[in-house]
Amino acid sequence: MNSRLLAIKMTGRTAAAAVYFGRELHYTELRQLAPDVTQARDSLIGFLSSLIEHFHLDSAAWEECPPDTRAQMLTASIIDLLREKGMLHWTIRKSEVMAAFGVVPFTRLHDLRKVLSGYWPHIIAEWGDDTWLDAAALGLYLQTERLLSENYPASI
Repeated sequence: MNSRLLAIKMTGRTAAAAVYFGRELHYTELRQLAPDVTQARDSLIGFLSSLIEHFHLDSAAWEECPPDTRAQMLTASIIDLLREKGMLHWTIRKSEVMAAFGVVPFTRLHDLRKVLSGYWPHIIAEWGDDTWLDAAALGLYLQTERLLSENYPASI
């Protein structure tokens, strides 16, 4: 699997990005966004465009945002950017990610982040915000699903 994935977690004021080469987490970055929506959108598009170009990414995923929120409005700009660049892209529900990391699905984000921090202890200290863990979890979830579906026989 040679896919290069950009996983994005949006909040109202933060964009977290995790870059995967295959199933390996290669890079993470967190960007604080301006209070002004136009400035935030421009900064977000510039941020993601630079990651896409620098890492030669071919696909992207983001966690579904609640409707009628600033994060959802900014996500619409991300979709436009990805379509413009001709990239594969997916919207993933938070419940899918929460269910993927435990035998019993997690119900609290705090519990999921606690497990995830054990996956990547070497970069925990790098960011003061756990939002990047959400982006990393999203990327790991999608890359694993893609890997399993590639190897799963079409018919039995």
